[in-house]
This record gives sequence, structure tokens and C-alpha cells, in this order.
Amino acid sequence: MRELFKSAANTSGSSGGYLDPHGAGGAGDDPLGGAYDPATNTWGQGAFNADDLTRASVVYLRHWRQFGDDHSRRLAYQLLRGVTYLQTSSGPNAGNVVLWMQPDGSLNLTPTPPDNPNPSDTGPSYWLARAIWALGEGYAAFRTVDPAFARFLRARLDLALDALDRRVLDPRFGTYQVVDGLRWPAWLIVDGADASSEALYGLVAYVGAGADARARRDLTRLATGIAAMPLGDARQWPFGAIMP
Repeated sequence: MRELFKSAANTSGSSGGYLDPHGAGGAGDDPLGGAYDPATNTWGQGAFNADDLTRASVVYLRHWRQFGDDHSRRLAYQLLRGVTYLQTSSGPNAGNVVLWMQPDGSLNLTPTPPDNPNPSDTGPSYWLARAIWALGEGYAAFRTVDPAFARFLRARLDLALDALDRRVLDPRFGTYQVVDGLRWPAWLIVDGADASSEALYGLVAYVGAGADARARRDLTRLATGIAAMPLGDARQWPFGAIMP
């Protein structure tokens, strides 16, 4: 699985953690994530990350579905498998996602500099939200063309929703917090409409493809929170913009 994942990530061009146009090697120099240790061939953070792999999956899924491109379908398939490799499958953090992986396939739960949360699979995160996005769109795309793979994606998406319900939606839905004197929903992923809206993309695709009542309920709860985030109106700044 590790070799398959690394091959897919390298083929897709999404292996690097960051792209530094002013790096020591000139334009396009790719330092990956954090400081490099040549003795161990590892990085302070890692060589692959869930944030980018999930979004790359969505790009290839959409390109495949729009243009019928089989190359994009194959890459989406491999990248989605890679995303699930980064998901914790058992224990108290089941359903959450590890952000970083090293070149040898080992997962780096406590990188340098550290993530939030740290370890990276111990709570709600942007990478959990983006995993829900990728898995939801993946299930919808593969549901009829590869039912067995779609069932696998659905099981992993349900595991991610277990984590979302356990730490965010079930204990917090309907509660509010005051930030800078303003009252905001307290049941959004990492307290933001940005991460929550990314999860919403996946839930919309999943529900459209026949998800169960739990997924529809989670979609409604997240959407309700996002809908409570705008400020101002047609005449008052920031003119209804949704706060992140």
C-alpha cells in the first residue's frame, strides 16, 4: 500500500508539501515539508500530506467525470486509497486523519513544527474536513462504475462522520460562542465556515448519491452553522460576506 500510494502521489505531482519559488535550487525548488534529515531521509513534517492529496483527488475526480478521462480516473482511484491510508481506523481517534507521511510510508503524527491538533489525528481538523470532501465525491463518482470500491469509500466516509459527530456536531450543535463581541455557532469544524464548507461539498455529493439519514442530518447541521456566519447586509459592510 505504501509503495502504491507513493507512486500515485508522485505521478499526480502532489507529493511535495510546499512549493518554494525562491528555494536554493531556483524556481520550482520543492522542499517538501520541514527540515530535511539526509541520514534518515525524512522531513520535519513529511513528504506527503492529506490536505493536498484530498484536494488533488477532487481535481482528478471532477476532470474524469467532466471529460471521461481514464487517466484521471486511475489517479483519483489511487489518491483516494492514499487518503484512506492516512485515516486512523480504530481506537479513540478512529475516523480522524493524520496529516503527514514520510517518504518510506511511515506516518508522522507529531511533526516539526507541530500541527493543530497535535498529534494530528486527535481531533477535528482541516484535513478531516477535506477527507470528507474527497471521500464524498469519490463515492458519488465510483458508485456505479466500481461498486466495490465505492462501498470501501463509503465505509471510510462513515468512519470520518463518526469522528465529526463524536467531537463536533453531537456535543455542540445548537450552542454558540462569543468572539470579538459577536455571537457565532460553536458547532463548525475547527470553528470555521471555511473548513466546514469543504466538508459540505463531500456531504452534498454523498447525499446526492443516496446517503443515509445520518449524512443528511450532518449536512443540514453544518449548513445551518455556515448560514449563521455572514455579517452586514446589502447596505452595510461587509455586505453579507460569510466570515471564515
